[in-house]
Amino acid sequence: MMKRRFFSFFIAIVMTCSLIIMNQVNNSQAASGVYNKLESLKSAYPSGRFWNHKVTNSSNTGDALVKNRNESYADSVTTTCCYSHKMSNVPSQKYDCNYFDGGMQCDGFAKRIFNRVFGQRVSQLGKRTDTANLRVGDFVRFNFGHSAIVYSINGNAIRVVECNLSGYGAHRNCEIRWNGFEKNYYKANISYFKRASNYDSINNTDTTKPVISNVKITNITSSSYTVSCTATDNVGIDRVQFPTWTGNKGQDDLASSWWTNTSVRGSKNGNTYSFTVYISAHNNERGNYYTHIYAYDKAGNYQVYGCPIVTLHEAPSKSTLSVNAGTSYEPTRFNWTATKNTGHYDLRIYLGKNLYKYEHHIKSTNYSITLPEGQYSAFICSVNFEHGENFTMGNWVNFTVVKGVPKPKPVVPKKVSPQTYTINSVVWRFAKGKKKSISTRWNKVTNAKYEVWYKLTGKKKWSKKRCSKTAYTIKNLKKKKKYQVKIRAYNKSSSAFSSTKTVKTK
Repeated sequence: MMKRRFFSFFIAIVMTCSLIIMNQVNNSQAASGVYNKLESLKSAYPSGRFWNHKVTNSSNTGDALVKNRNESYADSVTTTCCYSHKMSNVPSQKYDCNYFDGGMQCDGFAKRIFNRVFGQRVSQLGKRTDTANLRVGDFVRFNFGHSAIVYSINGNAIRVVECNLSGYGAHRNCEIRWNGFEKNYYKANISYFKRASNYDSINNTDTTKPVISNVKITNITSSSYTVSCTATDNVGIDRVQFPTWTGNKGQDDLASSWWTNTSVRGSKNGNTYSFTVYISAHNNERGNYYTHIYAYDKAGNYQVYGCPIVTLHEAPSKSTLSVNAGTSYEPTRFNWTATKNTGHYDLRIYLGKNLYKYEHHIKSTNYSITLPEGQYSAFICSVNFEHGENFTMGNWVNFTVVKGVPKPKPVVPKKVSPQTYTINSVVWRFAKGKKKSISTRWNKVTNAKYEVWYKLTGKKKWSKKRCSKTAYTIKNLKKKKKYQVKIRAYNKSSSAFSSTKTVKTK
């Protein structure tokens, strides 16, 4: 009897992750040709099926296959797990392990998948330990006795094609898993790996990164917001992740293994991917939220986009509305309580079931309007669009506007025309030239004051002086120059000018 090997598992080293999200993902040196070949084998070796066969006699038990190097059952897949890994003499019509390239269970299965992809045998290839150069499709042997094929690489974490492990790290009698991951599936736990010598010819390496465009942040409320984008790629998008964290306490609220975590994966609609961030997933924290978009293609390349910061504040508190109903001829008065975190108030007034008046961006806590008679209802909203589409509805108030009596029109007093005066023209007494001045005098005009106008002879611009007496001396004139002088009286209106006198200064 050949002794079967059973696996024991231990806790892997704890990964120390940088708080800088950009450093948590490395390009997986993805292989589009190899990856596509792996994908083509999924139908032949489906997840959840078992890499085993039905025993018909002692010559085709698992131990007999190993002893005789019998690979005839290498592609046998069933829906029933192995009968037992402890008994060599498996009864007829029960199920036992397959064999390939010197191995059975996890080792034989990984070697068979490798052979189907590359046409080569793992047993004939040299071992490698430079795990920094690990690629999709490589055969890996972990230091805890497990073999698998690399399916994807995210930083130091590895997902694999395997059999003989359940999702909880325990044996399950040759069950097949695609995209398998356990807490110790990291490069640090690889004892060695092997790569096909024809890897590059099989692999048509795709190094083109996906393209992220048309990024939008919408539906911002006090408790959530939605991020959407368009993601395209030459070989096809595999997934789009939306890791998010707040500005509080570093990245303590960042989803674990966010690069594959389905809780932060976007929903797909054509080439559009969207994800809604809820504060409930981030300790109900307020303040700045940071979301990055990571788009991965089917070859493992990725592109990253850092979204604008979104600030989530508390919603405005609830305001209480009261209504003092007027009549059809008197205004109805609306009053409400002031609230916190509020930029303005929106008031909606309904006549029956129909919106009658929508008054928005009210800064005060009151409003008045004259309404026609009828049955009304109204409510107030506290709004703060500076912090997103935050609003809180207040209470509804029902009220009735009755028919009123119009107020009498006010009596407008008759306008009385202002008193007018007939002003006589000024009569000169004299105008005499003096040293750099001119002395003038004239006869009195009843109920009037006077304007003395003067200018240099030959000039167009007149100067004006006002006085209440019947004499005035024009000073600060040029000496030995001729000036023209005229006078008129005024009181709400002006008289005609007097005659113009020409006077020479001394």
